[in-house]
Amino acid sequence: MRSFMLSIFSLGLFCLAASAQDRYVVRGKDAILIPKGRSSIDVALERGWTKNSLTHCPAGAVAGYRGDGVNFGFFDGDVALMRILAPVTGVIESVYFETLEVGADDSLCLIRIFESTFNDSVPPPSGTGWLGYYYWPLDTCDAAIPNSPYGDVPGDPVWVGPGIDPNGEELWGLGGFPTTWHPNTINGVELFGEYQPPVNAGDYFNVNIRVPCVVPSDPDRNELVGGADGFDPVDFLKYYYRGRLSDTDIGWWTRVDFNVNIWAVIRAAGNLPPIVTSLTELHHTISTDPQTVCVTAFDCNPGAPADTGIASAGLYFSINGGPYNWVMMNQSEPGEWCADIPGMSGPASIVYYVEVTDNLGLGTESAHTTYRVVDLNQNGYLTTFPAYNWIDVSATGTELPSTSFFDADGVTQDEDDGTAGPIDLGQPFNLFGQSLQYAWVGANGAVALTASADETTHVNAGGFYTLWEIPENDPNFPPNMIMAFWNDLRLAPSGLGSVWYQDLGTMFVIQWEGVGNFNDPSDMTTFEIILDMTDPTDHAVYFQYKEVGTTGLDMTASTGLQINTADQWLLLCVGGYPIETRPANMTAIHMLNQDQVSVDPPSGEIPSVFALFPNYPNPFNPTTKITYSIPTASDVKLSVCNLLGEEVAALVSERQDAGTYSVEFSAEGLASGVYFYRLTANRFVQSKKMTLVR
Repeated sequence: MRSFMLSIFSLGLFCLAASAQDRYVVRGKDAILIPKGRSSIDVALERGWTKNSLTHCPAGAVAGYRGDGVNFGFFDGDVALMRILAPVTGVIESVYFETLEVGADDSLCLIRIFESTFNDSVPPPSGTGWLGYYYWPLDTCDAAIPNSPYGDVPGDPVWVGPGIDPNGEELWGLGGFPTTWHPNTINGVELFGEYQPPVNAGDYFNVNIRVPCVVPSDPDRNELVGGADGFDPVDFLKYYYRGRLSDTDIGWWTRVDFNVNIWAVIRAAGNLPPIVTSLTELHHTISTDPQTVCVTAFDCNPGAPADTGIASAGLYFSINGGPYNWVMMNQSEPGEWCADIPGMSGPASIVYYVEVTDNLGLGTESAHTTYRVVDLNQNGYLTTFPAYNWIDVSATGTELPSTSFFDADGVTQDEDDGTAGPIDLGQPFNLFGQSLQYAWVGANGAVALTASADETTHVNAGGFYTLWEIPENDPNFPPNMIMAFWNDLRLAPSGLGSVWYQDLGTMFVIQWEGVGNFNDPSDMTTFEIILDMTDPTDHAVYFQYKEVGTTGLDMTASTGLQINTADQWLLLCVGGYPIETRPANMTAIHMLNQDQVSVDPPSGEIPSVFALFPNYPNPFNPTTKITYSIPTASDVKLSVCNLLGEEVAALVSERQDAGTYSVEFSAEGLASGVYFYRLTANRFVQSKKMTLVR
């Protein structure tokens, strides 16, 4: 059985130190300790997992089934799957499911337990969607169920579909353990006497229930299984043996509207290290104050209940790639420990993690997390936050309708990722010592400046919005970039949203008015860039935000200045942080040019930390660039894997000196889908996700 990494997840404090009980009833990610003298059914009833009070309907009745349960079992060959997370290391004792209705006779069903191929690094898709199926040539009900996870036809199966098979290795069931459905009750299968499959804390496993292959019109076949109210729908899948709409929708589907009431009982075995349930996530900040980190954790030792408990918690942090410092964490309340990372001035990059140790000396290390202390008063510009004073040019200025935006690197949706220009500023604008005369305006909320009108630039380089780092080493990054609210926005041809500009003499204003969110055009954003040339020597830039929308656009926007990819730059906000400079309603940011102070190009600096950056472009077809940095000479491996964890490309495997590197990855010959790229350098390991779209 494969070993899965234990991630930070909320299990609840179901392990009681004073209790010798070691059995848990688990549904999805919800786990409950079974008190002494109680049954798992009692616990499930108290938790509200069951309906258990519905009146049995006449054979063949279907009215109201969508309100009372699910239509699982109305069609032959159906398979229901519930993904369950093991809270402790132990064995699976039994599985249960609730039946609301069967036909005139009790009915047969078959149960199997599999490893889950979905884990925290490969999560199941969200929402209703088709995953695919295994294909067998034989299509006779009696001999087998072809095109299904229960097919017994000899030969190598071939997976068909955009997703992956949710079932891994079979743990129990031997092709389908038979049991009987009883109406209006909770049905269970005890695994005593059978092989009890072991599970590790943090493992996911799938319980499958199958309806045999029968004629759907049989009046004696009318199973309904209880709906699991309030359950996370991404952990429930359903297999349609014959499909519903056509032959093409055979196979596994995720479901958001129907869930099946299935749970398991797990008996813990052995002593376990502490389980970390939450860790404070610190974000980029301009604050020089200490940053508080808290961790919540609990200990569970079924084999030695008297020794259960957490003895200590320690906070480790490293500054700019230096050695780790250690701080003892103090218990602030039951189950929670806190400590401070000292305040510091920027720029600084801090990596931190927590180690929790129990009374038996077993320890658990949390995930390593990074944040930055950002110094905004650098690189030639002074950043301040003046009073908000909106300058409206929508009535007096010149409009740039969606039709004026030209294609950005081949993208045909001009109103989405297009660029309009050149626009004469009326007088030169000084940016980092350059004299610039023309503006190129992007629909996504940014402006690029050039010295002449024939220096055509695509401000939305790559054809879509990405959270590029600043500075960005990609040569396609537009020069002289000014980003007020660079995000995935859209100017609809129907007239939703507009862009205006006006030369006010000593100020040039560019205003995005009521521009729609790409994913939700009705969620509109209004902001502006002001190029202030009042002072003849120290020109300034203002960002003003009237409305930033309601669907979290402020958490993904990039704001800042950059002259080019290897020179002066000023980072204000990437991905919503630092929180102090995040765009917010009726706020303003002022950037004053201070005597054109020069800085060393970032590409010439020795990196201070190991880092793996987002690939660009993403999504991509068929090539993308992967950038990473190493602060010391290291044995470096950079590889690409598919969703099954299989390596599809080895990009780097050599010793490299300290520096920043970029590698181009070509996906020729690979199918569309999600892939992961992984960097290993000395003891640093990190993976990121990318999407190939054909």
